[in-house]
Amino acid sequence: MTRRSLQLFMLILFTGVTLALLAGACAGSLPAAPAALDTEALTATAFCIQLTDTGENIALWAIFGTPTPLPGVTPPTPTPRALPISGDPERGKALFNGEANCAVCHQVDSEDWFVGPSLKSVASRAGNKRADMDAKTYLYNAIVNPDLTILPQVKVGVMPRTFEQKLSQQDIADIVYYLLMLK
Repeated sequence: MTRRSLQLFMLILFTGVTLALLAGACAGSLPAAPAALDTEALTATAFCIQLTDTGENIALWAIFGTPTPLPGVTPPTPTPRALPISGDPERGKALFNGEANCAVCHQVDSEDWFVGPSLKSVASRAGNKRADMDAKTYLYNAIVNPDLTILPQVKVGVMPRTFEQKLSQQDIADIVYYLLMLK
């Protein structure tokens, strides 16, 4: 399947799904979410599929929208914040690849972009991104206040803004300390 035919297919699929949902909403009967679908995942950055014929990963976040804060959650302020506690890099690695779902969008073993930028050797680069932040502060803010650290080529709102609601400060610190090991 060529990239152009895939784009056309996705546009047709999106249009069909949208019309079905609108029809269901008008009739007052929206379809239930599949049992295996994590409802918190609906606020996540990306819904990704892998094409079995090419092995290419396709991110569908542009179709499904960008993450939004949970109701009643105040969006973070655009001022840098310091990481308040120390972390455990081994626990951070487990969280990165597990509960926090960071590995869904970020790769650490290649320079390839998936949904978000590659984090391979991020510890070597993070301290040079902003003059007012060292590497630890930059990585912490990239997680809790991503709009402050957004790269020019990335669409605003792609990185979820809800990690402080989903993870404890210790979890976030552990992930930051894991990222600081990626040199």
